[in-house]
Amino acid sequence: MHVESPQTHGLHILNFFFQKFFSQNTVPCPEWRTSVFASGILKKQGRYLFFLIFWVQHAIASFLFIISPWYDKSTVCFYDLGVYFMKILEGHIKKEENIGIQICNSPRSPSHGHAFLEMVYIMEKSGESWVDGNKTIVHPGDYLLVDYGSTHAYAALEGNTFPIYNCLFEPEFIDRSLAGCKHLQQLLNHYLIRFRDEMLHGNPARHVFHDEDGQIGRILNKMKNEFDKKKPGYLEILRANLIEILILTMRQISLMDANRQYERYAAYVQKYVREQYMHKITLGDAAKELHVSLPYLSMVFSRETGCSFSSYVQKIRIEQSCRLLANTRDKIIDIALAVGYSDVKFFYTVFKRQVKMSPLQFRKTIRRENILP
Repeated sequence: MHVESPQTHGLHILNFFFQKFFSQNTVPCPEWRTSVFASGILKKQGRYLFFLIFWVQHAIASFLFIISPWYDKSTVCFYDLGVYFMKILEGHIKKEENIGIQICNSPRSPSHGHAFLEMVYIMEKSGESWVDGNKTIVHPGDYLLVDYGSTHAYAALEGNTFPIYNCLFEPEFIDRSLAGCKHLQQLLNHYLIRFRDEMLHGNPARHVFHDEDGQIGRILNKMKNEFDKKKPGYLEILRANLIEILILTMRQISLMDANRQYERYAAYVQKYVREQYMHKITLGDAAKELHVSLPYLSMVFSRETGCSFSSYVQKIRIEQSCRLLANTRDKIIDIALAVGYSDVKFFYTVFKRQVKMSPLQFRKTIRRENILP
């Protein structure tokens, strides 16, 4: 793409208008001898216009020099007093392509939005990212999907460059039936991707993803090469690559959401046991409160804690019985009942298995060490 400086670009525009002015205001003089007076007037006007052009051009050149850090014609970005305008123009997203891929090195971008979807992939260095006013620190390998209408910005934490892959695309690039699509989640529900809202438990545009194994970065690099070389069939390859990135990303977010759900369920069950251990409790009761099936909750709890529900209940009850044995002179049978064991013999069995001694031996050991007065 041809790139010219903002100064040159601005002066070309100014000169165009002055050329138009002169061509439309030329005074024909069929009789040279009778046009001396008119010639004098034109010379005077010409001298005036010369100085006018001179000063206006230099003033504009100075102004454009000042604003040039906010102007980059190569990426069709113009920052005007902090307001960012992004346009779909020739060389950025061609209408027949509906996709644009580039590497941007600018150290900063003010808050902006646009009428297409965008993927931003951090290649090097760390920086700050803002999406709809929410600030996040991003690192190499992090990437995010920016939805229609969302405002976003970024800035390098240090240095004069902040290399990122920038993939801009219209939903209809995925499939023509998406021509009216205006939301990322609507795109993800499409039959080519098929990630429904209930599978995601949140808005993907609110997440910062991380490329754990570098696979996303490798796909983007391949897409950049295809986009630059434009060999036959390149759009089909780009389409397949983009769908692959979206599916891998949604797979990541679905796993993230599932893990958070697992953590919430396990934490609820642990709290339930600690508050109700002295009573007769079952995992089925907790499953009813959470509105999930018993087998599912059992699987989740075992995965998160590394033990079964019954083992966790025994652990908490024995911990509480040790506390009572150490801090009170209550009878062992009363302590067993207080922590939820109606069968004292079973209490002895469980206690000895976990503590490696009987309740009475435990109390004597505590007394010998002068812990119990």
